[in-house]
Amino acid sequence: MRRLVEIGTGSGYPVRGRGGAAHLVLTDSACLLMDAGEGTTGTIKALDPDIITQIDAIFITHLHPDHISGLPMLLLAMYCAGREKPLTVYMPWDGIKPFNEMLSATYLTSEFWGANPFRILTQPLSTLSPYTFGDTSLSCFPTDHFADDVGKGIVPIRPSFGFLVEYHGKRLIYSGDTRTLAPISDNIVPGSTLLIEAVHLDYKEVVSTARINGVKQVVFTHIAGESEAELLKYAATFPNVLVATDLMEVNW
Repeated sequence: MRRLVEIGTGSGYPVRGRGGAAHLVLTDSACLLMDAGEGTTGTIKALDPDIITQIDAIFITHLHPDHISGLPMLLLAMYCAGREKPLTVYMPWDGIKPFNEMLSATYLTSEFWGANPFRILTQPLSTLSPYTFGDTSLSCFPTDHFADDVGKGIVPIRPSFGFLVEYHGKRLIYSGDTRTLAPISDNIVPGSTLLIEAVHLDYKEVVSTARINGVKQVVFTHIAGESEAELLKYAATFPNVLVATDLMEVNW
């Protein structure tokens, strides 16, 4: 089993029918959530309420609200559903301290939960080695989403990441938010599925690059309402280019 379920396909400007960025990866050995934007919990429950207690880990690409604002409610839903298995949330290093403070401020810590053994662990993302879940692995790579920080006088540059999921030789590449294709180009090999954002990139360049590299399919996500009609029209001319909708399932 290799399923990608698009939980949230919207962008930073909310539109009806598209939740904040969230992508569920299901294999025979893992249940992983990549990002957790607004509306994540309700959409996962609409898919399958049991998944709330089955998620093995959560990976956050960066700290913009459209990628993380649904996380507190998801954690609360896990507690309310009686989850007991500890959960690790992996995110950029600069989010660990404020996120833990938020957990405490909103009573999402063990001191408020009494006998419930559910524990939330936070770890900074690392590019040094893959995270493994049985036969499934997830590697992270830096993206250039915040490349203009230097010009703004922001030091150090805020971290942002994309993810590569591998399972029995199959590859799913999630771009996260990125300004160029350069950060993900090394991971694109023939047969890959490319889950890629449609806000900051030229979608025609994405499709051209995918075709040159023999990509199995391109799944556009992070859809901005004002450009959706044009993107849909363009994608319709290619059999292996999809424009994701919430709860769309893809076999990668």
